[in-house]
Amino acid sequence: CLAICLANGTPMGLIDLRFKKDNLADFAYAISPEFWGKGYVSEAVKCLTDWAFKTTQVQTLQIRVYEGNGASAKVATKNGFAETSRHSEVVKYVEVTVLVHTLTRSDWFKLQP
Repeated sequence: CLAICLANGTPMGLIDLRFKKDNLADFAYAISPEFWGKGYVSEAVKCLTDWAFKTTQVQTLQIRVYEGNGASAKVATKNGFAETSRHSEVVKYVEVTVLVHTLTRSDWFKLQP
């Protein structure tokens, strides 16, 4: 787990890349509401995506977004992730729809300048 901080060291949130089997890793992140909508999470996802594909053997990255969380969906699409599936989960006794956004290593290479 890594801290997302301003240049002056002020912490804003956290980001994590959870490595799983089959060369797959899932993102998880959270940021304080006062920093929402300013591009900080998108920048952190880009940095960690680049790191993962440049330095590990991971082949697929995922960002799982709860339906209705447009900000997180925008983070995913801004970084080249495409929605690949939807499913229902129970979270804190409530059924929610989860949108799975995926970026493969080969698609990431196509996005590189």
